[in-house]
Amino acid sequence: MKNSGAKILFVCLFIGGQYFQLMGQQNKKVWFDGFSRSFFARDAINDNILPDTVSTRNASDGYNLLDLNTHVNPSENLEIFSQIRIKNQFGGFFGSGTSIDVRQLRA
Repeated sequence: MKNSGAKILFVCLFIGGQYFQLMGQQNKKVWFDGFSRSFFARDAINDNILPDTVSTRNASDGYNLLDLNTHVNPSENLEIFSQIRIKNQFGGFFGSGTSIDVRQLRA
């Protein structure tokens, strides 16, 4: 029972969402913030429970996801905002499963 509590705590701390904010300047003309998350799933089939000759014995899949928000205030009445999503699939070959998308761009 003690081991399952540790697993639940691990899932809540590391696989949940993380929030970060980076300050670029003291006068706040440019700043960055965003969210990130990771997801990992693993399936394992035991031959003793289910005899199967077609399915793979071990399968794992997942991704890392980062939403990076950029705020630029060139003047007091104008803000330029962009949101970029970077997604990396697990199991790719040196970044072959990485995608970069512009989700929002507004002034």
